[in-house]
Amino acid sequence: LLPECIDSFEPCFILFRIDEPGWLFISFADDRASVREKMVLAATTATFKAEFGQSNIKYEYHVTNKKDLSLEAFEKWLEGKSENAPMSEIEIELNNAQKEQNSLMPSVLGVLFPMDQNVEEELKKLHDRKINYVQMSVDTLNEAIKLEVALRIESVEIIELQVIPYDKPRYHFYRFSHNLGVFIYSMPSSGCTIKEKMLYSSCKQPFLQSAFSIEIDSREKLSLETLLDYVRPPVEVKEKAFAKPPGPNQRGGRRVIKTNV
Repeated sequence: LLPECIDSFEPCFILFRIDEPGWLFISFADDRASVREKMVLAATTATFKAEFGQSNIKYEYHVTNKKDLSLEAFEKWLEGKSENAPMSEIEIELNNAQKEQNSLMPSVLGVLFPMDQNVEEELKKLHDRKINYVQMSVDTLNEAIKLEVALRIESVEIIELQVIPYDKPRYHFYRFSHNLGVFIYSMPSSGCTIKEKMLYSSCKQPFLQSAFSIEIDSREKLSLETLLDYVRPPVEVKEKAFAKPPGPNQRGGRRVIKTNV
């Protein structure tokens, strides 16, 4: 299919449009790639398919050698798809990693990169209400969660105008009242690599358990009203049932009728 543009040392995902309705989803991890890269590929597979749309994927083709990235190899695989062919060591490794990921609760799926010590320290200050805002980034090279900003701000508009970068994804924790906090995931609509988007999407999962969460475009307007709409959904007002108008009195007051005797 496209073996010349694939690097054997960099596992990747490939989407290929086929004649049938749907897409061919290829996950490529060569035996020569590092174990860490292969594990990241396995850990982000579910997130990638969910973001793209599982219903759009017709076939899933796992490849461990560039020679198998050809039309002939794919057609041969498709013919023997129903047979239980023996797996290579790397296929067994990827399969076991995927099973391990699937055995976790859906709410904690994702890549668990370690947090730097200063991130943990500032989150502790946030918890103790010494500050009310912490911004973090994913270091894709060193595979860690890094601290970007930690401070006390007066209003959420300051986050939008002065703190959120327009061209880079970020995680934010903001406590905007004594007991209300929110986790904000900001992602620019353009300018990020696929690897950045996948890792940010996967690494955010552990943070979703600790606060209300919002996902925004980096240029999207952010206001206190916006946060309150997420944290305190509007109360549903029940429509008043149609009131049937009262009917006429069935009977008036008792009448005294005088009769001549």
